[in-house]
Amino acid sequence: MKYLRNKLAQFKQWILSIFTTRLFYFEKTQSSVDWYLWYYKIKRRTPVQDEEKRGKYKEVSLINYRRSFMKGYAYITITFFHYITINIDLHRPL
Repeated sequence: MKYLRNKLAQFKQWILSIFTTRLFYFEKTQSSVDWYLWYYKIKRRTPVQDEEKRGKYKEVSLINYRRSFMKGYAYITITFFHYITINIDLHRPL
């Protein structure tokens, strides 16, 4: 029984390390839900105005899922590798 508790504690620690090292990140606001999987950095193509503040690299994720709940303008956005984006509108046509 003690061995099982030890293994469960190790598993719990492993799950917490995944969430705290930003391998997997979840964010919920009043208007949307965002899921990020595996952050990495890419170099900015054009320099930004506040480069010393923002840095030379941009932090992006391998897969980004965003679901918006705004009334009258609901949508789903899925982004792969920061370059391939799929947008699905869930609101009625105007």
